Amino acid sequence: MRGLKAKEVHGRGLKQRGCALCIDRAKKEYIDGVRSKGVQMISQEEEIPTMKKLQEEAKNNE
Repeated sequence: MRGLKAKEVHGRGLKQRGCALCIDRAKKEYIDGVRSKGVQMISQEEEIPTMKKLQEEAKNNE
């Protein structure tokens, strides 16, 4: 899972890693993105919107 770390899901640094559900959801979205594009590499620019979306969902759930 390179390019996708637990701390990036919540965007709060190393101290707070985030809940397992959010991390699992992020991994699933990442894997689905890879599958839909085949073997192509996912660039940083394409990862950022999903991270922001996950952060908003995490804030809404709190």
